Amino acid sequence: MEEAIREAIEDANAPRTRYKARNGELRSRRGENYHYSFRLEKLWEPKDDTPVKIQIDSRDPKRVIDGTVIDTDGTVINLATETPLPEQALQVITLYEDTSWLLQKLLNAVTALQETPSQMGAKTFGVVACIDGEHGAGKLLKKIGSFIPDDD
Repeated sequence: MEEAIREAIEDANAPRTRYKARNGELRSRRGENYHYSFRLEKLWEPKDDTPVKIQIDSRDPKRVIDGTVIDTDGTVINLATETPLPEQALQVITLYEDTSWLLQKLLNAVTALQETPSQMGAKTFGVVACIDGEHGAGKLLKKIGSFIPDDD
């Protein structure tokens, strides 16, 4: 199950629409948060509080910093990060929406729970095949409490 979630995270981080922003400026630092302002090369209007990945080196797509969109106004975008951006990144950065955050939370939850030997979670999500002959069609319960399932 964990492997399947890791694959889904990798797929979510695959190349997609990216936006270049230039002329960055550190606007303020509040505790562990750094607030920046950049000018987008083309119009992009993400919703406020959208999680983003900030690629800080165009030659190394794996060098990214997590950030959050504070707001946008035309081609001006204001971002918050918990890690300060390197000085050279203020010249140009590449942004894209972070769509893997929920999958990462799921992976953390699944890792913390630890699957039982029966692997019910993995079977439910189709990661592991169920063994149909194990219980046999004639041995299935026909009544569960007051619930009676349909014949089909």
